[in-house]
Amino acid sequence: MKEIGSTYWMSDEKYREILAGPVISSNEYEAGGEDKAYFSTARQAIRFCLQDLQADKKTALLPEFTCASVIQPFQQEGFSLYFYPLDAKLRVSTKTINELLVKHKADVLLMHPYFGFNTIDEDEAIIEGTTVIYDATQSFFSGFSYSQADYIVASIRKWGPFPEGAYCVKRYGEFANKARFPEDEEYLTLIKQAFLRKAAYIEQDSGDKDEFRKLYSQAQTIIRSRSDLYRMSEESMNIYKRYDFASMICSRRANYQTLLEYSSWDKLGDLISPVLSAEVVPLYFTMMLTKTPREKFQHHLAGHDIYAPVIWPKAPFFDTRGVGEQADRIYSRILSIPMDQRYSTVDMQKIISVIELYEN
Repeated sequence: MKEIGSTYWMSDEKYREILAGPVISSNEYEAGGEDKAYFSTARQAIRFCLQDLQADKKTALLPEFTCASVIQPFQQEGFSLYFYPLDAKLRVSTKTINELLVKHKADVLLMHPYFGFNTIDEDEAIIEGTTVIYDATQSFFSGFSYSQADYIVASIRKWGPFPEGAYCVKRYGEFANKARFPEDEEYLTLIKQAFLRKAAYIEQDSGDKDEFRKLYSQAQTIIRSRSDLYRMSEESMNIYKRYDFASMICSRRANYQTLLEYSSWDKLGDLISPVLSAEVVPLYFTMMLTKTPREKFQHHLAGHDIYAPVIWPKAPFFDTRGVGEQADRIYSRILSIPMDQRYSTVDMQKIISVIELYEN
């Protein structure tokens, strides 16, 4: 592989190959419920749920370690926001969540586990009267769920070469809004160009890397700026319905297990999840760099064409509000190593070899 990490890509040839294949499944791994809708992005799916639930007080509790795209729809819908803390392993108990729901008189809870692993300890039932939104993006393919969720949302595009896509489920009853939203043609035009140019760069050693990076950036800017809702496009849905998720699951688990076999992670810091249980399909291989500067380690990896992302940078929302000490440590130390289906166990061995060259 020419490089490891960063954005997905897809050539025209690969797209035609996928379209020529059978419809494998459009919903085998999705959560069940009485109604479902598909959107361009997960932040739009969250906003659709918020519009549907009709909260009285519009006060919500969210995880303190989260993405700006999770916060944005709550801001757009005029919610007052409070946040629950996590420990160093990104875990939280429902007992802690309940205490904060009562303290802040919140009527909406959004919760999400991390990187495919179940990081929510259900030691109590969520207090009655709370509307629960479960963001299943990072646990999309893992074999666990939360029975108290009223709404479930998940990003599809985070898991593969999908131009866009997300779904939301209403567990009980139907969504009130039955409108057919438009496709986001401006965004789709940009992201497809980015996919094609990166495919040429990776697969044919053709083109300028800065060109497709600029296109990805422009597409991301469009997503962030959207105030309207857009449905998942037919093109993205066609890929999604035919994508080989069974193979993806096997690749991710094998790659994660290969990285686990490296015996010196403790020289860099602490793994978030040092055990890969049978029900888990990991999104990334994630750790806290407690024993080396993150930027220095990232720079070393990038020097060998391995691009390890920060999931997530601290959202601008926190610039004035601030976060707790533990959350601040998480934001400043966390790093994720790509181990998705684009790569083989041989690529994972390359990552380990590069890490062994690192001088702490």
